Amino acid sequence: MAQLKHRIPVKLRHNWKLVALCAAFLAVCWGLFGSGTIRPYVTTAQAAEAETVTTNLTGTEDLFDASVAHDVKLTFTDEAYEDMLGEYFKDGEK
Repeated sequence: MAQLKHRIPVKLRHNWKLVALCAAFLAVCWGLFGSGTIRPYVTTAQAAEAETVTTNLTGTEDLFDASVAHDVKLTFTDEAYEDMLGEYFKDGEK
């Protein structure tokens, strides 16, 4: 047993109570809170509101006319597309 005692570093041998207390505290915290889920609650009445942007695009047919086929064309720059892809790969959200 004396040979094993000398393999433990001196600082650890002198402060073993503190190390044991920290390990016990972490074990208790892990046992109590390890599988818990954190759910935030917002208690303020103020709601975040964004301004609604509406752009009226005039065309030859009504937008919701089911008897006419519609063509939708989106245009954007290559830089904007690269930014969108970068954000998607970073966050994984669309």
